Amino acid sequence: MELIVNWIRDNTAWLYTRIYQSSLFFFDYWSLVHIYSSIGLFILFTFWGIKRRWLLLSLILVSYEVIEIVLVFLALHLFKPETFKDQFTDIVVGYLGGFIGQYLLKEKKMFNLHLLHLPLYVHIVACYSAFTVAFVWVGNYQYHYNQPFFNSPGLNWWAFVLWFVGLIAHNEFYFFFKRSIKNIYVRLFVSWLWFFAGLLAFEFVGYYVLNIRNISYGGNPALIFGLIHGTKVLYVFYLSAALVSIAIFEIFHKIFFVASQKELVRIRDSEKQFA
Repeated sequence: MELIVNWIRDNTAWLYTRIYQSSLFFFDYWSLVHIYSSIGLFILFTFWGIKRRWLLLSLILVSYEVIEIVLVFLALHLFKPETFKDQFTDIVVGYLGGFIGQYLLKEKKMFNLHLLHLPLYVHIVACYSAFTVAFVWVGNYQYHYNQPFFNSPGLNWWAFVLWFVGLIAHNEFYFFFKRSIKNIYVRLFVSWLWFFAGLLAFEFVGYYVLNIRNISYGGNPALIFGLIHGTKVLYVFYLSAALVSIAIFEIFHKIFFVASQKELVRIRDSEKQFA
């Protein structure tokens, strides 16, 4: 039990890094997790056809804070002790995430408006999927570079921006390939090859042109062509990131599409009742 507690505590310590703080309000990376998860939960509740979505979301938000208090009281120290201000902030940003999720489902422009020849909802799903992979990976790997400008506490901003933007582009190109390449194996290979080639290009510019070195875990041999330096875990992730992102994109795409259709039915039924 102690090993599990220590593992969770060590791997979530970076989430407590404060992004903004005032006498009444604060925002850390846990706040982003609460917003992100609440968006996903509200859409997932709609996907499952749950009627009292706000009640269930409220129960989850409040229960999470109660569990934190109980674990601290039991001296497990799984989470750091929080003040009332911290817990209040968590609940507020959680509701904010719920409102964002509801707005995305209700907004009719998601399907009618096209940007870059793709429906707006595809861009939303691409961003949400990219954020999932980039946030979890960069936060847990803890990138650290030889040039201080590219470093930041908690979540390395440089690595996160590159992964986030790169995965968005990858997800959208994959959706484009999906419409033009019918064979799934060919489509996955083309998508992976396009992404990995772009990754090597960015690595080349960063390493040889900008002289940026990843010094997070000491000097390790390069993965390929003198590029991509890091641990074996990093090598595995870099080789599989494109496919992982596609899998998450496909799951979120289906959930969002079905949930939005159910939300439209829900709205029409409500309008008929009050007509």
